[in-house]
Amino acid sequence: MSPSRVASILASAVLASGAAVAGPVTWSYDISTTGQDVFWNSPSAADPAAAEYDFVSTVTRVDATVQYSVFPPVTVDITGQIPPEYLSSSGTLYGPPPHTIVNQHVLFPHPPDPIAVAGDLLVTMDASGFGHVSFTNIQFGTYQMNLPPFGYVTVTIRGLRVRGTVQVTPVFTGDLDRDGDVDLQDLAGFLAAFGSCAGDAAYNPAADFDASGCMELQDLASLLANFGRA
Repeated sequence: MSPSRVASILASAVLASGAAVAGPVTWSYDISTTGQDVFWNSPSAADPAAAEYDFVSTVTRVDATVQYSVFPPVTVDITGQIPPEYLSSSGTLYGPPPHTIVNQHVLFPHPPDPIAVAGDLLVTMDASGFGHVSFTNIQFGTYQMNLPPFGYVTVTIRGLRVRGTVQVTPVFTGDLDRDGDVDLQDLAGFLAAFGSCAGDAAYNPAADFDASGCMELQDLASLLANFGRA
């Protein structure tokens, strides 16, 4: 029996049997502090059984509660004044969780300017796939800010509110397009190059799951073992 015929039979068997459920998750957090440590836990979990995890962590808004002179505190959006490296990060994590997604010491503005906000931002995923965000060791100071109608004045930071999202996509063996599922599109992409080896035009090293140098039945079996995860 030809390899292509075997591939067709295996694919039909998986389509008939169904598979486990996985898929991307997005956590939206909202934490506020007046100087105390703050913690947030996700209500949902990413599948903890994936081989890899693609993540995108984005701070969407930062509001500061500031006070000028004897006037009452006011809240201002300072997102646009935060350095970009504090606002977003992305990457791939390998193996099962737990994972550290973000571990960043926040210091704003950079020295030698006096500290306005400092603290440690930590985003993690535990062994069960749940997400956790913490902002600890917080220090507030003063900052030169345009505060209408007074113009640029020195204000005292009294509080901070940080909102953001963390998207985690479990990537199982066979998810060639890394969209969080192993579906017909992945299977079609694999079968189009089935039987090819390194050096062949059709060969896709990302689909050579056992790194043998050829896309063969063992690789197909690995893909089909996860077929239907979504």
